[in-house]
Amino acid sequence: MTEQNVDIIVIVAELGKLLPQVQGFISNWNDTITQYGINVITDGSNDLAIDVPSSMKEADANLCAKKIKILDSLIHDRLDTIKDLFNKGYKLEMEIKSSNNQYVSVLTEKSKILKELNNSYKH
Repeated sequence: MTEQNVDIIVIVAELGKLLPQVQGFISNWNDTITQYGINVITDGSNDLAIDVPSSMKEADANLCAKKIKILDSLIHDRLDTIKDLFNKGYKLEMEIKSSNNQYVSVLTEKSKILKELNNSYKH
């Protein structure tokens, strides 16, 4: 087994850990929005604007906003790490394919999962 093959296995394993984390954060995000009936918008500077129902107590609104901001930060942090891993993985796969034209990408399935996650995280 070549060094590139070992590296790609490590990347796939790391993606296997991170993608479920992101899925959990996004589920928590969506559940929070639904549960509290809030609306979240991201402006051009990537700042979150959180609109809460007028009936919500200020303390609850502040707690809800804090939770949303923390989840957003966790999601973006993990997505950045995942994107870096995919970039490294695709580069490694190109190296592997150059010496083995029979090589089949092991990142394809993980890429589909990432796309689904990105589609479920809209604001």
